[in-house]
Amino acid sequence: TNRALDTAVDSCGSAYTLSGPATSFTVAPHVTSLSVVKTQSSASNPPGTSPANLNIGDTVTYDIVVTNTGSATITTLTVSDTVAALMTVAGTVQPGAFGVPGAVPVAGGTRYDWNATAPLLLTPGSNLAFRITGSIGVVATVTTVTNTGQAAGTSGCATDRQQSAPQQFTVSPPAIAIRVTKALVTPAAVTRGGQVQYRIV
Repeated sequence: TNRALDTAVDSCGSAYTLSGPATSFTVAPHVTSLSVVKTQSSASNPPGTSPANLNIGDTVTYDIVVTNTGSATITTLTVSDTVAALMTVAGTVQPGAFGVPGAVPVAGGTRYDWNATAPLLLTPGSNLAFRITGSIGVVATVTTVTNTGQAAGTSGCATDRQQSAPQQFTVSPPAIAIRVTKALVTPAAVTRGGQVQYRIV
């Protein structure tokens, strides 16, 4: 029996050493695959308690975790999150390879984009975490906000785009209550033709 030994390089640039009696062989390319998980939390609604009923002024934190579920190393990654117009973003947290996200006005709010490129940015099985924190502004009617996170990762083989399951909260307008009181000021005893003064509060 005679066995051949050879080294092959696939379309992603990864080397394989192969041996065997066959005169031909097949090398399966690496798979480019991502998963995106997003959670929402606040002081009154920790992660996992959805849908949340929040109040004006509450602080909401979105956490996005992007995991490389494939066999190819991701070298370029873009992570995006569109925050509703009724929220004011207070800050973000991102991995060291990423700078502060760019803010782009879009329909319904502001999209925050993180971008980075590096040879070993996201290796198979590893993950990267991102966070946005903001406060809820004033609404005039009961409003439901739905939010998802997106990621696009590119390896030497392909690009994969994924979106998280939606997160949601509902915020109600402030309650408005008015009380009106009216009282007779003068005179203590009303006479015909006399002036009467009232106080309305």
